[in-house]
Amino acid sequence: MLSAPLSARVCFARSLHKFRIVRGLSGDALARLADVGRNTPLNIEKSASNVLLDTIVRFSAALQVDPCAFLTEAEFSPPTEKRLTSLRSDVAANVREVRGMRRLSQDGLTEQAGLHRGYVWQLESAATNPSLESLEKLAAVLDVKVWQLLAPRIQVSAHD
Repeated sequence: MLSAPLSARVCFARSLHKFRIVRGLSGDALARLADVGRNTPLNIEKSASNVLLDTIVRFSAALQVDPCAFLTEAEFSPPTEKRLTSLRSDVAANVREVRGMRRLSQDGLTEQAGLHRGYVWQLESAATNPSLESLEKLAAVLDVKVWQLLAPRIQVSAHD
């Protein structure tokens, strides 16, 4: 019997717990390293919190884990400062790129994903701090995995 795929929230929660334990960190210690509220890591590990992209960046930096590694079993190099500071713009570019490939308008994507009007415009402008839940809705409509939206954008030059 096939089981349903894990939600991004549950996958992130399990991965956060795994990476924290592997590094021998308590929830309090991780909270201090990531500069988040004391209860934040444990609330996330209980899948009780909908994680925002900026919080993912904080945990990635604290644990030296690429943001994508929280959502897939694939191997990634530890993130650079540039990788983490560009995550919001990478997500924006990835959503814009895939939306264009799927020939969807911003309004069409927003409506199909069940998000508020103008959300995709804000996201593609890197003007909003998206949650995993919102990214999961967008990924489902775009027919990609959430981690793919978090991946570094591929730079293609005119000569390639």
